[in-house]
Amino acid sequence: MWKRSVGAQAMKEQFVASALDAKEREQLNTLLRRMVLRTESTHAPTTVA
Repeated sequence: MWKRSVGAQAMKEQFVASALDAKEREQLNTLLRRMVLRTESTHAPTTVA
């Protein structure tokens, strides 16, 4: 079952990425990496008020 879930998510990501050119994908990757690193380095809230 997890293989289907991962495959479905990969298809969604590929669809979204296909709308971006190489420079935009690189920029998106940089921004997402920054967000992940920030989240890992701080205790992000788990709920939204």
